[in-house]
Amino acid sequence: MAATVVPGDFICCEIDSQQEPWMIGLAETGLIKYEGDEKITWMGRIMVGDLLIWATKLEGSGNVFGVTEKRVPIFAEDIRLIKFPMKQLETRTSSRVGRGDKRVFARYELNKKEKLDILTSMPVVLDSTTRHAARSTLSTQ
Repeated sequence: MAATVVPGDFICCEIDSQQEPWMIGLAETGLIKYEGDEKITWMGRIMVGDLLIWATKLEGSGNVFGVTEKRVPIFAEDIRLIKFPMKQLETRTSSRVGRGDKRVFARYELNKKEKLDILTSMPVVLDSTTRHAARSTLSTQ
């Protein structure tokens, strides 16, 4: 599934967290083999040879998600759904007093069918021990 992702695709992945078991990202790259130095990120430890996609994290509640400035690696084995549609919503800047920040981040709406597909692709038992440090598709080349 990960091999078909192209920049601009929406992707959903499982996260090693009971508070946030899944995440939607906007793909910045296709599937790549990581060749940099080993490092720890919010999504986990990246090691030479890992297969991953770099994405911009979306955050929200309900069915509305906004683009953030968080760039995250998504490991191929964590991807649960790809290339699903999201409707872009009209976005406005904040007019709060004292805020000099006028950045505008896109917001998207996830339809009910895709959200159900995401929820049904996740592990059934959410209160079990997380799979911290589990690796199954580390490249062997």
